[in-house]
Amino acid sequence: MRLDSCTASYEGPDPFEPTEDEARIISIAEPGVPAYEGLDAYLTALSLCSRVSDEAASELFGGSSRQMLQAASELCPRAPQGRIIGFWSSGERAADGEYAVTNDGLVPGRFHLRKTPPAGCTWSVTASDGSTKANGGAAEGQSGILLEEKDVLASDKCGIWEKIE
Repeated sequence: MRLDSCTASYEGPDPFEPTEDEARIISIAEPGVPAYEGLDAYLTALSLCSRVSDEAASELFGGSSRQMLQAASELCPRAPQGRIIGFWSSGERAADGEYAVTNDGLVPGRFHLRKTPPAGCTWSVTASDGSTKANGGAAEGQSGILLEEKDVLASDKCGIWEKIE
């Protein structure tokens, strides 16, 4: 079974007093936030651990910060999608949107589209000087693109990009 989304909630003493493990996850998800103020961050990381479809993952994981994905990966490494969350948190997967190849973004390497995208897929790779290095549609995206340090990948209606090298 795969879900479109999952919402986690807290029922317990008020105020929330995190356990040591919960505090560790909160510190990964929102560095610098006191653990006792991190309930929402913990619940968000927990909700990311649900098994979701690729379509839902594109929006859910693609719209989450790298820190939040790392927290979810730490929280549920053996969950049905633990390995997949690890790819997203490490910068080895991306959804539609704009992603820079930086320490907290995508990693350098060769990427391709995980599945055949619907009609209308367009993407481009921009170099750090603003010049367009490459662009195309579904066919070129499926055969692969090279992303180097400081490049920016912009993708629209293409789905999930995955590192292959």
